[in-house]
Amino acid sequence: MEGNVKVHVESRTRLPDMEDVLHFRGSGTLERTPSGWQLRYQARSDEDGSLMTSELWLEDCGCVTLRSGNSYRMRRVCWISLWKR
Repeated sequence: MEGNVKVHVESRTRLPDMEDVLHFRGSGTLERTPSGWQLRYQARSDEDGSLMTSELWLEDCGCVTLRSGNSYRMRRVCWISLWKR
């Protein structure tokens, strides 16, 4: 499934007194790497229309590294859907 894809990302943050769920939709490029997949995409928030550009490294071991702007962080993706354009 390498190549151009459409993206739908759901990001969920749970705190003791609240839960925040954000949805983003857009398009990107999916490439196979030696250890998994790299996804570069631009997506717009369903909630406020803001635009974000991100990169995800989806490793075969199940780890996910997200880069948004200049920051890197490890996290688990709750839900991500990709399909061919």
